[in-house]
Amino acid sequence: MHDALLSLRQRTGRFCKDETGTMTHFAVMVLIITLFFGGMSVDSTNAWRVRSQLQTAADATAHAAVIELQKAGSSDVDTNAQNTIRAAVIDLANANLMGDNQNSAITAANITFGIWDFDAGTFTQSTSNVNAVRVVANRNAASGNALGTMLLRIGGMQSWNIQTESIAAMTEGGCVAANIATNGEFEITSNNAVYNDFCIFGANGVKLSNNNTFSNDAALVVPDFSMISWPSSVGMSSVVGRGTAESSATLTYGDVFETGTGLTPTIPSAATMAASFLNPYYADQPSYINPSASVITIRAKDVKYTNFQAGRIYEVECGGSNGSKAQFFAGSTVSEVVIVSECNMQFGNGSVFEDVVLVSTDTGNKSVYGANGVRLGTDDGCATGGEVVIYAGGDFDSASGLELYGATIYAEGEMHISAQSNGIEGLNLYANGDIKFSAQASLGLCPNGLNSTETSFRLVR
Repeated sequence: MHDALLSLRQRTGRFCKDETGTMTHFAVMVLIITLFFGGMSVDSTNAWRVRSQLQTAADATAHAAVIELQKAGSSDVDTNAQNTIRAAVIDLANANLMGDNQNSAITAANITFGIWDFDAGTFTQSTSNVNAVRVVANRNAASGNALGTMLLRIGGMQSWNIQTESIAAMTEGGCVAANIATNGEFEITSNNAVYNDFCIFGANGVKLSNNNTFSNDAALVVPDFSMISWPSSVGMSSVVGRGTAESSATLTYGDVFETGTGLTPTIPSAATMAASFLNPYYADQPSYINPSASVITIRAKDVKYTNFQAGRIYEVECGGSNGSKAQFFAGSTVSEVVIVSECNMQFGNGSVFEDVVLVSTDTGNKSVYGANGVRLGTDDGCATGGEVVIYAGGDFDSASGLELYGATIYAEGEMHISAQSNGIEGLNLYANGDIKFSAQASLGLCPNGLNSTETSFRLVR
């Protein structure tokens, strides 16, 4: 017995002192770390993809549900009315979902009705005086459909909990959202026409010249009427309905002007939007972008020679040998891409952009500049698709003849639109600084646009 214990003690001592095979232990640690970071990359990418899909489905479902709510013809919705609306939109929800998300991420129980307070920005569940619908899309343990992981489960993480929400609301009367809004002053010179329920807001006032015309439902909004800069011999009683579509001959500035402060624009940071759009799995990435494709990096001086591939994201580098500006050739056509640049962008004469997102983090006075006759968006009679969104870190400036069809432009600086611009099929312009339009511009919305003084529907969260 004593010999056996001695032998065991000796063998144990030799084992503890044995340093052979330490690389095996190290290799195991490396393998574990590699699997962890690989799992984070693969599984987080999949989670972002699913979250984006859930958000799109929730947005579409909420918007459709609030339209069905308006069709019901009553602001009080009993159980039968709720079930009818849910049944009408649940197929749409599943049409925007794929795989395991269908039939589980958005169910009838995820669609609730209530009151949206536009001033407080809050939703209260209710069956009376209903003006909004909330849709929640779930992939979580509480719903029994959590998104399973692949590699991370090796480390003990079995699933992700993902939840997104969308609220759509309707309102009637007045200017409910501005198509042009500035935290500075809005200035419009002479011989411009404003059509189709168009709404303009100037936080620091509105400056006018003579001979501008407005349709009956167009609106100019200021915090206070004292913030209007009138041309000589013009005032609230001056007639402005002299020829636009749907104008009465007796329409005056008093009919067009409103007071309000709830339309102050929030201008996204171009730097923040640049970082977001350079992520292929960014939740608001356009549907035409291929998220599995890598970002393409090009030099600013090569932009004019680049044949942009549809579905791709481009990062344009500038400075030094890379060039000082991203300049698009005259007559060029760019479509279905996202382009992010740290330098200013210049659009050549007659160039065309359709289904494009452009971000310039340049903070100069021509962060984004359009030469003569540039077209932003598709001239398609207000059909879906073709929209262009621009984020400028400084000023947006254009020469004459700018055409905007479903275009949205954000400028952290000012915005200057030269003569003979055409925005009759929908545009949205938002700036921290002043916005100025020269002569002979046409501004308007597509039929049933966002700011109709009848019933309007919009996503509020």
